[in-house]
Amino acid sequence: MYSESPFPSLDSSVVDIDWYQLSQLSEGNSEFELELLQMFTEDVPIYIEEIKTALANQDLVTLNRVAHQIKGSSGNVGAKKIESLAAELEKVSLDNSSELIREIILKLAEQLEVIKQLMNQKYVNG
Repeated sequence: MYSESPFPSLDSSVVDIDWYQLSQLSEGNSEFELELLQMFTEDVPIYIEEIKTALANQDLVTLNRVAHQIKGSSGNVGAKKIESLAAELEKVSLDNSSELIREIILKLAEQLEVIKQLMNQKYVNG
């Protein structure tokens, strides 16, 4: 098991990717890991836009559904912080707390950028 982060320069509170889980899913194939993360980082911005549109339209059913999709896909690739934020978004969408929803959307976008940086460090520059 991986007990240390492969990125010691990054604070673990910034992002929490379960690299072991991702490695298990890919059966140790780093090219497949990169492909999975690339698909994930391409899909999440689309989901975020869907959430913003749903929020603007007060469509809480769609907002909840898309939050659930993000939670599932992030869980699959081991993006634990995004998974946690999506679960929180799924929960608060039922309360119609627009301000909290907007805050979570910003955090999701921030975490997505960190994951992109990690991908570059691990697979492109690593």
